[in-house]
Amino acid sequence: PLPPGIRVSSFRILRREIADRVIRADTRFVYLSMEILRHTRSVGNIPIDSARCAPTQYSLRRLALLLARIFIYYAPLRWLNRFRRRGDCYEIARVLEGRNQH
Repeated sequence: PLPPGIRVSSFRILRREIADRVIRADTRFVYLSMEILRHTRSVGNIPIDSARCAPTQYSLRRLALLLARIFIYYAPLRWLNRFRRRGDCYEIARVLEGRNQH
């Protein structure tokens, strides 16, 4: 659950330590807000002019599917493990590892 008063948006600023933890997620589906909250509760909001933001492109069906995936991957229910696909989800992890090897 989100801490009280926190609103989720597409814009984030993360400490490198948290970003590295998120990159190491081992599931094929990652909901960034939930993944960040797995690693820290130290979050806050910065006011922005939301009137300039584009309206969502999600249909009701697409929102329902997203909610179902969030439930499957983030609900603390063991029996859901059979539905959770494992494996690399972030191409960025491989790119960053390649840079660090040089």
